[in-house]
This record gives sequence, structure tokens and C-alpha cells, in this order.
Amino acid sequence: MTSMTIAIMAESRPGERRVALVPEAVRHYRKRGWDLRVEAGAGDGASFLDRDYQEAGATVVAGRDAVLEGAGVVLKVQPPTRDEVRGPPGSGGTGHGDASWTRF
Repeated sequence: MTSMTIAIMAESRPGERRVALVPEAVRHYRKRGWDLRVEAGAGDGASFLDRDYQEAGATVVAGRDAVLEGAGVVLKVQPPTRDEVRGPPGSGGTGHGDASWTRF
């Protein structure tokens, strides 16, 4: 079985301190066979270190391109900026609690 990759992006909007997935949730997904990539510094505002994510089983990578490469699922708290939104033709996206940026 091929594993799907979840990408956890660092938030780019000023003042946003939350992170889309905490290290304990990373452990949950790892136990179920998912691969997780976390953009370096994604948890800083919420007081989670890159090391916390690594210890939970995620791979921490530098930069948006690296975290998005090959990801089947991308997690963010805030809607992505135009620069952050890119996907293959036919791909979709949805926002938790913010239907204004849902697109298909």
C-alpha cells in the first residue's frame, strides 16, 4: 500500500499563531501509516518546536516548495494566499470553517 503525504504549512498571515496540526495529532496519523511533512517553523507561534514534530514522526523541511512536493493533503489554519495555491488541473481545496475559499 502506498502512503499518502500530509503537508503542514507554516501560516503566513500576520498575527496568526495557530498551527494546523499539533505533534500529538502527527503521532495519530503516523500510527495509521500516513507520511507527514511539516514546514520548518510551522509550530513556532503555538509553542511547538520543529523537534517536537520530528519526535512525533514527521519530517521537517525548509520552504513551501519542499513541504508541498508530492503532498496529497495540505493543512493550514488560514486560507492560502494566491502564491500558496497551486495544484494540478482538477485538484480541489477546502477550508475548515471558512467556505469562502472552497474551490473545485
